[in-house]
Amino acid sequence: FFYVLWPKWKVFKQVPYEDRFNNPIKRLWNTIRIAIFQTKMFKETKSGWMHALIFWGFFILLARALWFFFIGFFPAVELGVGGVETLYALIKDIVIFFVTLAASYALYRRLVIRPERLTLSRDGIVILILILLIMISDTLFDAGWQARNPQASLSGIWVGSLIAPMLNILGADAVVHLHNLAYWTHVICILYFLTLLPGSKHLHIITAIPNVFFSQVSAGGNELHRIAFENKEQESYGVSKIGELSWKKLLDLHSCTECGRCDVACPA
Repeated sequence: FFYVLWPKWKVFKQVPYEDRFNNPIKRLWNTIRIAIFQTKMFKETKSGWMHALIFWGFFILLARALWFFFIGFFPAVELGVGGVETLYALIKDIVIFFVTLAASYALYRRLVIRPERLTLSRDGIVILILILLIMISDTLFDAGWQARNPQASLSGIWVGSLIAPMLNILGADAVVHLHNLAYWTHVICILYFLTLLPGSKHLHIITAIPNVFFSQVSAGGNELHRIAFENKEQESYGVSKIGELSWKKLLDLHSCTECGRCDVACPA
């Protein structure tokens, strides 16, 4: 992940500086309103909810992903957070349900509906499949744990508790193997997901929030600048190489999701 990301970061340090730190209160409010609450996404209701559920789920389930890696290195350690763990387990299962619905709809939208404006890339499909595998493996991991430890019921794991009795039909050995398979599927999918991010449009998962924070807040700031075609000494017009972009425009470039909304909005 960092090996692929590092060359991109080096380019950021080489391009021209642009001051985007003025009016921090307004920038913070824009970030909360647009990035966190996804207000602009709801201009299209179905795709807006689809994206928002996946986005919010990503942050809520981040703690769960870290927990999976933690127990991989320290399997015998008990965190002992009691009621907080139970509450989070309940919220986590609800989030997994809605993220699974959203990712399934996103996959259906790409493969069946196929909106004309949408760039149908292989990376997009792979990422959605990985999200679904992460959600399913998480649930099966809980179900396997519940089946192996029926006496140690955790009330928050309601989906796993429903599936666990069905797994017992497979036998004790099969449940152990399924439990381990779910764990490794979850971890491997997360790691593969991370390796895909820096080289695909899904880098916007990292860049989108800071890009909103550093967006233009002054009136008229997004107007196109006139190109001086009459200047005979000018070697190029517009942008001919990456070094002519400011760091903010480069951040815009890495935040593009190839959603096609710019094509729809363009009056040309």
